[in-house]
Amino acid sequence: MLKDLGDTLERFHEYREIFIATNVRSNFALPRQHAMKHYPELIRLFGAPNGLCSSITESKHIKA
Repeated sequence: MLKDLGDTLERFHEYREIFIATNVRSNFALPRQHAMKHYPELIRLFGAPNGLCSSITESKHIKA
C-alpha cells in the first residue's frame, strides 16, 4: 500500500505539468503534496499517523 502512495504521487507530479504547459497555472506551491512525499518512509519508521488533520491548512482557503 505504501508503494501505491509513492506511485500515485509520482503520477501526480508527472501529470501536473499539463496545467503549466497549457497556462492554466504558472506554478504549483503545494506544501501538503510535498509533505506526502515523506509519508511512506515516516510510516515505515513510526507507524500510521494518529489523528492526521489538514483542517489548519484548509482554513487558509476560507475568506471571512
